[in-house]
Amino acid sequence: MTSGLTRSILLPVLFLLFCGMGVIFLISQICTGKSLWLWTGLAGSAILLCGGVLTTLLIRTRIISRLHPLISAMPNVIGEDSRAGVPVQTHCNDEISQLCRQFNAMSERTHSAMEHLRQALDNSEKQQAAMRQQKQYMEEKLQHYQELQYDSEKAERLEMIGTAAGGAAHDLNNILAGVVSYPDLLLMKTEQDSPLYKPLKIIQDSGRRASAIVQDLLTLTRRGAVDKKEISLNTVVEQYLESPEFLSLMGEHKQTVVITEPAEDLYPIRGSNLHLSKTIMNLVSNAVEAMPRGGKVMISTDNWYKDTGMTTLYETVGEGIYVILQVSDQGKELAREELEKIFQPFFTTKTMGRGGTGLGMVIVRETVKDHDGHIFCESGIDRGTEFTIFFPALSSALLKAEVLEKPPLSIQGKGEKILVVDDVPEQRELATAILVKLGYQVSTAATGEQGIELIRQEQFDLLLLDMILGEGIDGLDTFRAIRKYNPAQKALITSGYSESERIKTALQLGAGRHIKKPYIIQELGYAVRQELERPGS
Repeated sequence: MTSGLTRSILLPVLFLLFCGMGVIFLISQICTGKSLWLWTGLAGSAILLCGGVLTTLLIRTRIISRLHPLISAMPNVIGEDSRAGVPVQTHCNDEISQLCRQFNAMSERTHSAMEHLRQALDNSEKQQAAMRQQKQYMEEKLQHYQELQYDSEKAERLEMIGTAAGGAAHDLNNILAGVVSYPDLLLMKTEQDSPLYKPLKIIQDSGRRASAIVQDLLTLTRRGAVDKKEISLNTVVEQYLESPEFLSLMGEHKQTVVITEPAEDLYPIRGSNLHLSKTIMNLVSNAVEAMPRGGKVMISTDNWYKDTGMTTLYETVGEGIYVILQVSDQGKELAREELEKIFQPFFTTKTMGRGGTGLGMVIVRETVKDHDGHIFCESGIDRGTEFTIFFPALSSALLKAEVLEKPPLSIQGKGEKILVVDDVPEQRELATAILVKLGYQVSTAATGEQGIELIRQEQFDLLLLDMILGEGIDGLDTFRAIRKYNPAQKALITSGYSESERIKTALQLGAGRHIKKPYIIQELGYAVRQELERPGS
């Protein structure tokens, strides 16, 4: 403010000073009489020019000093990140001060409008997010409805097939009765060296296979009773590879090779030999026909234990002991759409007129369901297609075959007390049966928490601890808690998986060794005996 006042006084003084100098110079020239008019014009022009310049500077300085607060406040109004304008200070009541007051009012209205706009944008974004969530929810509901509708249509199709299959099966059974029964009567009266014996035997076998096809139709609609008994899946595979159907199939596809990899000591299952043989026949024939130029078909069996459930494209396989059957080919990759429909009625990837009714894989899946099993299919580039079937292992038969035999003296127990902690009831029963037969006293717990409580109440010579325990704490946390209570507690870790980091940690904490499920009598017996006789803790 002081600087503006100084400039406003200095400029008029300079203006008067120049004017006075011009007048003095003019008078001096008049008195001397030299070039009066010339010097008069020059002096007047100089004085007017200086006066005009000084007057302009004076006006400019005054205007800028009055507008400076207004100009300095504008960035606060028009800036992108501003939230409130800074009001322009005024001390007068002239036109510029009035302009400043109007500017302040405009600034307040602008910022108010901007704030309302920001709130509107925020609300709009929230509404859009809510609409997106609602859209996603509606899409999920629609998809669920479509799936239900598809399941309903599928059930209707199966019901129609069942009605037709039921009527056809009734008629076919009446016709096949003579084809199956009369050869039996004739064979009883025919010597084996008779030329009629072999033809009659072929008629008998053909009639039985035809009867099995009728049973497949009934299986499709769950109308047939499947006669199950204890069988070996390896035996079923061997019998199929010797059947006329397989020999005929190989005769038509001489460039195709079938390789088998049966597992040794395969667990028995409970099932129907005829139905499972037809299942293998369907899978193998599909694999062979998927390679018109020849290739390899692999048939393998194995024992398999699963600690946790496994979800596939088709269903969920629960935990437990299984016997698995795998049939794979080297044909072309199946698209995901084909994999999703492969178990649907009347769906086929075969060329029209070259076989394939679209019911083969449906019958396979229904047969697997009748055996309480699971099936899924995988396909990929340069790997062909592979079907995997899970059949529940027959634990009681396993015990009968292995446990009831007299164990070697080297693995016999001496009455030591063992605690088995496992969340699967069948596994607890199996481990208990084995250990009791070996001469041990056995207690069981279904969770880690129950195991800890039993350890606190009673002393055990050995802990047989499953690493994955479903609900609650797992085997590692259970072992940690038990070791805090009893640092000398001996233990064996069991699991269906290979050694994981948590298993390694348990071994580092003092567990004796890791035993992989399913249990093998000799391996479990030796491991228990070794851990009990191991010195130290």
